[in-house]
Parts: sequence; structure tokens; C-alpha cells
Amino acid sequence: MAKPALIDSKPENYYRASLASPGPRLPLEGMHRADTCIIGGGFTGLSAALHLATAGARVTLIEAETIGFAASGRNGGQIHTGFRKTQEQLERWLGEIHAHDLWALGEEAKMLVRELAATHQIDCASKSGLIIAAHDDAAARELAEDTEHLRSHYGYAAARMMDAAETAA
Repeated sequence: MAKPALIDSKPENYYRASLASPGPRLPLEGMHRADTCIIGGGFTGLSAALHLATAGARVTLIEAETIGFAASGRNGGQIHTGFRKTQEQLERWLGEIHAHDLWALGEEAKMLVRELAATHQIDCASKSGLIIAAHDDAAARELAEDTEHLRSHYGYAAARMMDAAETAA
């Protein structure tokens, strides 16, 4: 019987290019038994597989490309607060209760990623912080309003405004 062909894996982003060689990836063949089969090796699939396996489940994870191939490997690796809309916009769209629930879920997700990295001793060079730059005075005012809203309505004190000199530094 011939050996299965190896699947070539070429780095397509900084994160994959900076890793040691992942080794050969053999195609899935034959019969496999699992309690759960997860399709996709991005953040969500890997997290689900890890949590299920930790709980004692037999897990098979199938990824068509390489781990973190699609959006999970192309997101810039940022773990930061907030969404593509401001919390005030989310409050208008979802209502205050659901916007607060979504905020709490986002904060919990950030904490989970950091806890998993610590628990599993993943050397991911994690750094806290995010800079959102304003390109004009109107954008700076909007950022200031958003920062104040997060402080006063969500108790979030980690966001703060920086002047141009501090941002440049």
C-alpha cells in the first residue's frame, strides 16, 4: 500500500510564517470514532475541541487547510475591547440590556483567551492595548465621547484618550 501524499503547507501570513515547521499533514483516512467531530481549526473550533477534550470527550477536529488558515490567522492577532460599532450604537440597536450582555460576553472572551494561554503555557507574546487613531477633530470628539460612555456606563476605565505627542511616542 502506498503512503498517503503529504499536503503542502505554505505560510500565508506573519503568524504562520513565524512558526516552526508544523510537519506533515496527512489526509484523514479510514474509520474514526469520536464523541464530537469539529469542522474547522480556527479560534472557535480549537477552543471547542480543547474544552470538550478537557471535559473527557473524544474529539476529532478536521481542517481543510492548516490550523488558523482563514480568518483566525488573518485577524492581526488583536484581542481588544469593543466591536465594530460603539456601545451607544449597540444600545440603540439592541437595547441597553442586550448591549451590556454583549459587552460582558466580549470581556469574558478576552479573559478566556488569556487564561488559556497561561494555563497551557502558550508563548504568544501577548501585549495588552489598542490604539484607535482619529484622523481629524470630529473623529477625536467621537472617540472622546465613546471613551466617556464606556467609563460612565460600563465602568471601563482602561480606555483613555491620548494626545498627538503621546500617540506618536
